[in-house]
Amino acid sequence: MDFGPKSKVEEGAAVKLGGRFFVIAVSTGVFVCDGNEAMGISTQAPIYAELEGKRVGDAISFNGTEFVIEEVARQLRHRRSKAAPRHDARRPSRTCAECLGMSR
Repeated sequence: MDFGPKSKVEEGAAVKLGGRFFVIAVSTGVFVCDGNEAMGISTQAPIYAELEGKRVGDAISFNGTEFVIEEVARQLRHRRSKAAPRHDARRPSRTCAECLGMSR
């Protein structure tokens, strides 16, 4: 899975919607990424059907609520622990995959 820079919502993108980041990869519970709460959603999630292909500023409607896509993140920085260094998601490491409950 490519976690590199994205300009639209697609697999591997981090999308800010309603003040919260969603990572399009696999479904996960809430996790903290560079101080921001995020949640993984899969391409099979109903909200992904609304988000797919959209760009910053585009609006979607989901469960009767309107949302505007605030950001499609160019990079993610994950912290595994206080001792783990930050890294750029444009160069995914094992830590990126572990953060989302995936293995490389």
